[in-house]
Amino acid sequence: MTQEVIQPKKEIEQIKLVWLLHFIWNIVSWGILGTVLVVVYMFITDNLQTKTKKTIYNIINFNVSFLIYMVISFILVFILIWIPMLIIWGIIWFVALVIWFIKHLWGDTYEYPLTIKFLK
Repeated sequence: MTQEVIQPKKEIEQIKLVWLLHFIWNIVSWGILGTVLVVVYMFITDNLQTKTKKTIYNIINFNVSFLIYMVISFILVFILIWIPMLIIWGIIWFVALVIWFIKHLWGDTYEYPLTIKFLK
């Protein structure tokens, strides 16, 4: 086997430590601390091996990518759910207002639908 295939023991230990930091702290903090600790480890450690650096960059790219995906999903939830619900509630409000107006013009009493009775 060539020397490139056999990894030095120090490099394997560094990669294991990086993945351990990343995995445990991502689970504990929902992805925030795992990446921060890996970046801190990268700046603190003087002699990082090439494969360890690639692993750290891969971890950072993974977490930043999923952060972007979650922000986009959060925005889409508001666009796809919040705006249609706002339109539906607006239509219900307007229809109830028109019905109330017509009922009162005819002399009837009308209770609004979906009303919480704060005052009695």
